[in-house]
Amino acid sequence: MIFDYISAGEQHLTPVHHEHHTKQRLAAISSAWRYFAFQDSKGSCWFRGYTVLLMCMLTVNACAQNQFSIPSIDLLPNAPSTNQLRDWRQTAIDFDTLAFDTTATGQYLPLVKIDTTPVSPQLTESFGLAAYVGETRTFGETGEPVHEAVSSLAAVLGGTLVGVNKSAGPYNWVSMAREYYVNRNGQYIVLNSPFSVSGGSAWYDIYPNVLFYQIADRYPDETYLGPIMDQIDQRFYDAVGVLTANGAAPNFNHTAYNFRTRQPVDNGVWREPDMGLGMAWMQHAAYWRNQDSNPGLAAQHLTAVDWALSYYVQTSANPDYEILSPFGAYTAARMNAEHGRNYDIQKFVNWVFDRSNARPTKIMISGEQWGGEEVGGLMGFTIPNIGDVRGYAFSMNTFATAMPMVPLVRYEDRYSQAIGKWMVNVASAARLFYGDAHSNQSQSSEFWTGDPNSAVAYEGLRHHWLGGEFDGEELYAAGDPLTYNWGPETDFAIYGSAMSGVFGSIIKTTNVEKILQLDLLATDSFRGDAHPTYLYYNPLANTQSIAIDLGSGAFDLYDAVANRFVARSVSGQQMFDVIAGEAVQLVLVPAGGLETRQGRRLLVNDVVIDYNASLLANNLIRNGDVDERISPGTARPSFWHYSSSAKWSAEEALSPTHSLEITDNSPTASEEWRSYATDVPAGTDRTLKLRWFWQYDAAAGDEFQARLRFSNDLVTSLDLVNPLLEMNFLALGLASEFEMFETTIDLPDGIRSFDLTFLSGSSAIGSMYVDDISVTLVEAIPGDFDGDGDVDGHDFLRWQHDPSMGNLLDWQTNYGAATPPLSASIAVPESTSFLLVIGAVLCWSCRCVITH
Repeated sequence: MIFDYISAGEQHLTPVHHEHHTKQRLAAISSAWRYFAFQDSKGSCWFRGYTVLLMCMLTVNACAQNQFSIPSIDLLPNAPSTNQLRDWRQTAIDFDTLAFDTTATGQYLPLVKIDTTPVSPQLTESFGLAAYVGETRTFGETGEPVHEAVSSLAAVLGGTLVGVNKSAGPYNWVSMAREYYVNRNGQYIVLNSPFSVSGGSAWYDIYPNVLFYQIADRYPDETYLGPIMDQIDQRFYDAVGVLTANGAAPNFNHTAYNFRTRQPVDNGVWREPDMGLGMAWMQHAAYWRNQDSNPGLAAQHLTAVDWALSYYVQTSANPDYEILSPFGAYTAARMNAEHGRNYDIQKFVNWVFDRSNARPTKIMISGEQWGGEEVGGLMGFTIPNIGDVRGYAFSMNTFATAMPMVPLVRYEDRYSQAIGKWMVNVASAARLFYGDAHSNQSQSSEFWTGDPNSAVAYEGLRHHWLGGEFDGEELYAAGDPLTYNWGPETDFAIYGSAMSGVFGSIIKTTNVEKILQLDLLATDSFRGDAHPTYLYYNPLANTQSIAIDLGSGAFDLYDAVANRFVARSVSGQQMFDVIAGEAVQLVLVPAGGLETRQGRRLLVNDVVIDYNASLLANNLIRNGDVDERISPGTARPSFWHYSSSAKWSAEEALSPTHSLEITDNSPTASEEWRSYATDVPAGTDRTLKLRWFWQYDAAAGDEFQARLRFSNDLVTSLDLVNPLLEMNFLALGLASEFEMFETTIDLPDGIRSFDLTFLSGSSAIGSMYVDDISVTLVEAIPGDFDGDGDVDGHDFLRWQHDPSMGNLLDWQTNYGAATPPLSASIAVPESTSFLLVIGAVLCWSCRCVITH
């Protein structure tokens, strides 16, 4: 704040220009000379003056919000006690080499079978991989050994993910994948075998299509796949329409859907209510494929995504049956991030890891040890109320869950810590699916010697073996075939092993043991352009410095968790810090790119680098996105007081689920939302940064406002004690879309607490919505003339306008520098007295006006 004190007798105002911006433009909101007064306890004005009103700038280097937790992942240790990480990329490459070796010899080899009499009329030869090594079952139609899409297509995808071109060489495996597209008997979708019909099990009907689409997305030059997907798109659109009555009455609580009869199927034994989550993913992919070439058709598919997800909005019961829920969570995150939807992403994500209602044994294995080994993070089954004693973890479910859940973090960065923590644990535990991690007596199929690199995983991992020679043996690698004696002669699962390419493409080690680099683009499909983006989670007790080699190119490094640039125009070997227990989502942005904002999204050169750039890091406002409930089932947010008519809006929110609404129709009453009183870390030369998004419609002559009050006292209750200073920011007229308000304030040294209120004036008529509310302390950097926490081109423009605000050399020296907000956990000493001028100052009022 800049004050120009004058005598108490002068009362005139000297206005200056103020500009208005929308959320699509970078511009100053307002800057005005405003009248202010210090008052004594009786309200009499004893000092008057002028102040330059706060310049409210829309800037693009926003910061992140608080992280979401996942209850099941909270039970995991920050990291496994020992670091026994498998080389996942090499494992996937070794599996690809073995699986597609048509000349391999030995017991049960070759694994792949070439079929010169394919079912598909478009092919002269096809291929197949069985679900298990040593498969003995055959197709009744031909007598050929059984092969399945969940193995064959997964293997093509897995090799592709680690850089193997599956369309080159003696066989075009991508082309031959068309064998699983069944266009007979009115099916017109990819099925688990060329002889399958739909309607037996939803996940067996849907998941092969997900795999097929993932492959097609990575081979755009294989244009013959496009017409097939056009037909599949339409079949799934029709299915969603039938199962939701075109959105009017959604119901996915069935066993399956018959794509020929176009009717749901209920077998009276089990239900797979997560089928709509897989269908939502399929329809989102259809939308993406058509958005440029046929926008009208794309809009229909996007509507079908909403139809499908609407069923899950209405239920709290976990629908997870097999492997479709992770793809639904990913789709919901993208719908929120890219299309402004408000799906309860926490519910969708928790369903992936928590115990299922549809299949009560299904859950992520917690932080238990089996046979002295840490198995936390593996996906599988346990008996409710018994724990892991009869636990059974599955390789396919574990690998495949990461395929959508890791890239989900790009679209909802509040899961960076939780997903990072899960991956650190599961990347280590998943090694136990492989025979070389066990003694012979701790695995069921050690007799097979055709895999010298141990690249084929067991189907699962049991807490202990039941029956036979090794009855009671803890931590037993096995599978269904030998356990239940129903055909295949080993428990090695090709359909699970094939998905090791997911881990192989995502996971890399760093210079610090137990800190992984997770590639967030590796398994992200049907997306727009993106800059390289990596997630790092620090499970260790201290801050760690991580090395990254940028090569010869120049980059600006952006952290989408802290929502700020951490370095500008750097190249070669660089180091950056990751705080203990926290995560960094590092985006490698071409240096000097044009930064723009679209709503909550931050873009560089028209490429999104942050989908959630609204809340500031280390936000002092608790529940700043106002999405957290005060208690389950309660329709009000935590950490906020409210007046009788103040509403918690679910319709107008900018953030995923809610905003604060004030609708005032009374000419005499006043409505408000007020934050709980909050402590401010002690210190000197402190700068407070404010940001929120609001939308309002105030009648002419009326006003809505934000009121910021300060106190010298520490917080002792939910209400602010002894308010001393007050600042008011007014909203007049109409803002039909959410707009960002932002400013910085230099705090007097004695201030120790504050509260923030959004309210209507006593005579105001109209409405206001407020969302993504941030108040945080930022460190001062020489050359940061606009006080936004970094030194960039905006500061030079400010200096050009007023060179007296600082030394240009500071700007030149520190250009590109950015400092994180001060931690809110700084130790707070006892309160001290605060004097602005001689005498006790009881009120300081500053009113910032935004008009339209």
